[in-house]
Amino acid sequence: MTTIDPTEEQSAVLFTAALQELAETYPTDPEGTATVAVTVTDPATGEQHQALVQPGQLGWLTTLV
Repeated sequence: MTTIDPTEEQSAVLFTAALQELAETYPTDPEGTATVAVTVTDPATGEQHQALVQPGQLGWLTTLV
């Protein structure tokens, strides 16, 4: 019998939600600044999920990676 880990099954969804929460909690740019859509593709399903981040936050992510 195979056991399915629900967090593994939904890792793209969880990552995108965490990224969106981070973006909303820690703004880096002035209010009204255009956001950038970061698309996360679930490798298991091909389903795409988007988080909207500010340009400064995108800089954080680029530095992190």
